[in-house]
Amino acid sequence: MATMPASNADTPWKEPLHDPGPVVVFDIDGVLADMRPFQYLIEAETSRQKQWKEFHRKFEKAAPIKAGLITAKRIYNELDIDLAYSTTRPEQHARRTLRWFEHHNLPMGPIQFRHFVRDGPRPAIEVKLRHWWYWQDRWAEQNPVLAWIEDDPASMHGLRAHGCPAWGPNELKVASRKHGSLKAALEAGPVDWAVLEKAKKDSYKKWRVAEDEWQAVRKQWWQEERQRQRQRRSRGNARGQGGR
Repeated sequence: MATMPASNADTPWKEPLHDPGPVVVFDIDGVLADMRPFQYLIEAETSRQKQWKEFHRKFEKAAPIKAGLITAKRIYNELDIDLAYSTTRPEQHARRTLRWFEHHNLPMGPIQFRHFVRDGPRPAIEVKLRHWWYWQDRWAEQNPVLAWIEDDPASMHGLRAHGCPAWGPNELKVASRKHGSLKAALEAGPVDWAVLEKAKKDSYKKWRVAEDEWQAVRKQWWQEERQRQRQRRSRGNARGQGGR
């Protein structure tokens, strides 16, 4: 097993796994990190009142979820299976996340974030589906997903509907007791593997069409946003020159 180093690359979270073999993907918040004490910062009625910047600054302060960390480290150390991660945290805060990983000695692996342009404000499940299909398109041949641990029920069921072997943390715990071991539960899957394979084949085309439409909208938005940014900079420069 050889995972990417945590500090030898400018953007280590984008590095693929180096060795072939199965991978287990972990959601971060709600599975590994507890952000609930800071939830009050984003519970205001209006978007303007929500303190997103302050909330994001708390990523490094999140308490570890003991059961999640134990499971992740068991999979990596005892089962010799590499890990990867999926989160709806904005990618601008990747380094805060990396520092939290290092502080809690979590095995490093690719981390997929919410992308500023590709995802924008869309719902968590749509971000997670992009992550799932990104993995399928680029990395699944060498590193097939053995399991995906997800605390949000909507995301978990949505991923399963697209052929992903997604588990809720408690569901995996119960299945481990039922099958006699964590390894046996992972190999059995949350549902029959043939069912997941069919769901994957049946869902991709429809998802691809919807995703292409969304990305076209986001591309147009980004072009317009860049133009607005240039205009703001020009006005700022003009005001600065006028004040001399």
